[in-house]
Amino acid sequence: MTFYVQQFNEVMPHSALNGRTPDEAYFGRAENIPEELAAARRVARKERLAANRRLSCQACVVPDSAASQQASAA
Repeated sequence: MTFYVQQFNEVMPHSALNGRTPDEAYFGRAENIPEELAAARRVARKERLAANRRLSCQACVVPDSAASQQASAA
């Protein structure tokens, strides 16, 4: 039981505490964790969008002959 209580209070971050452990919240440590998590989410989102935009599939690629026909029709 002691191990579980120690892990719960000192190691496991809680979403209700903005990613902090109960000890960090109670003792006022790691106050910058919510800002760090928000910054990491922004970076991860930008990287995910960039990776998704780099992906291509054959359904999305316009063949060269079709592209030239569309250009001449316009």
